[in-house]
Amino acid sequence: MDIGLLMESHIPERLSASQSPADCIRNIHDLTFIIDPLVNFYLCLREDWLESDNEMTKGYPDRMKLMLIRSNVGEEDFCGEGEGYSFDTSLMLPQMYEDHDEPYVYYFSAVHFSVKTLGYAVLQRKLCDHSKFNLVYRNWLRFVNTALEMVRTKNRFVVLSVYDKMTGLLNRRGMYEQLEKLRDRMPVGKRCFACVIDMDGLKYINDTFGHAEGDYGIKRVGEAALAITEPSDICARAGGDEFYIVGVRDSFDSEELTARFCGKLKELTKSDEKPFPVTASIGFAESSSDKLDIEELLSEADENMYRYKLQRKRQRK
Repeated sequence: MDIGLLMESHIPERLSASQSPADCIRNIHDLTFIIDPLVNFYLCLREDWLESDNEMTKGYPDRMKLMLIRSNVGEEDFCGEGEGYSFDTSLMLPQMYEDHDEPYVYYFSAVHFSVKTLGYAVLQRKLCDHSKFNLVYRNWLRFVNTALEMVRTKNRFVVLSVYDKMTGLLNRRGMYEQLEKLRDRMPVGKRCFACVIDMDGLKYINDTFGHAEGDYGIKRVGEAALAITEPSDICARAGGDEFYIVGVRDSFDSEELTARFCGKLKELTKSDEKPFPVTASIGFAESSSDKLDIEELLSEADENMYRYKLQRKRQRK
């Protein structure tokens, strides 16, 4: 009857339909009813379990992240990326060291896909419980393993579609997706700003020193752009050697941000001792939130960036 319930609950389909890592973790949490009786169920995953370039074939790292607790005893119960926390793998499970009024047994099971080690699951039951670690639980874990690997693969393609691989910043598509969200949550009466940054002399660096050195310059400009970006801002590589920052702030000082950007770029490149300078031109534009036109704002910032570039060229002459 347990196996029948497992299969008739369509658990594999429900887990495999998860559209995001957070959605998958929530579904695992909701589908733990099939492995009752339990006191608590814990899902511990590697901190880097979503990194697509990591093969994860060499056992467990030094740190794990507790992603999910499903509790039947009124203890802490959560699931999702935002609520998890990390701990030393040597502890195995921090909750095991808490004082309890009665004895418990903890079943540790590897969470893996083929040779990839994703983490481990922990099933906590009362020591006097007659229910055993059985075929239902083992098969349920197989469904969980497969779902986590599937959502890792989906997430990899999502990341590739909205992030620039060279700099790790949003690409143009990712930027416009975030701009739609920014429009939806735009506070009334706030000031929105756009910043356009363009690397200087990329063609000269590519032609003289090679494209690898040009890529080095692009990465450093991206790092400097990110350094002046607040968590609520959107920072993107728009293409080539051009970067955009868009955000909403209570106060905005373009001269102060320009000075911070130039100082950070100089700091990042100073110790590398390249045979060429890495510099960039920067321009800003502002608009009130109730009259916001993102394309117009970016166009104005782009024009100001070129004015800044021409002004610096004249100064060098």
